[in-house]
Amino acid sequence: MVAPSPLALDALLAATEDETRAFAGLLRLAHRQRRYMVRQDVRRLATVAEAIAARVLRAREVAARRQAALQEIAAGLGRPPHEIELQQLAPGAENPQRVRLEAALRRLSEVGGRLYRANTQNHLLARFSLDLLAEQQRLVLGETGAAGHYDCSGAATRPAARGAIDGRA
Repeated sequence: MVAPSPLALDALLAATEDETRAFAGLLRLAHRQRRYMVRQDVRRLATVAEAIAARVLRAREVAARRQAALQEIAAGLGRPPHEIELQQLAPGAENPQRVRLEAALRRLSEVGGRLYRANTQNHLLARFSLDLLAEQQRLVLGETGAAGHYDCSGAATRPAARGAIDGRA
């Protein structure tokens, strides 16, 4: 395989390293998100959700830049971009770039895997929390889903005959 130009490989390396940093930032936010879900801190959850949305946009921009650099390398090699994999470029690169590319790919894979696991755990925690909330709602409201009606002594009353708490509502 013909080696890619060092300049094009530098652009690809920079984009890959930037993408790794973006994923690492998302990973930190995912850990923070989990802490806030466990604490049931809705205000902070909303804040971290906004930060995640902004970071995802940044990660998409960097991924597009990495894809553009890969397309430039593919064009320079006279091959379609879908036939080029990042791992294939490392052996053809000069030594400092090869070492840097191998490290960047390893780190991207590691951080991406950790981010995937953290997001999966957060998703499962959110689903569990919603299921728990639905069960609590069922227990409080009963099978009908309607709020009970009680008099001032706490005795259940018929909703048509009495108000929600004391019969005057």
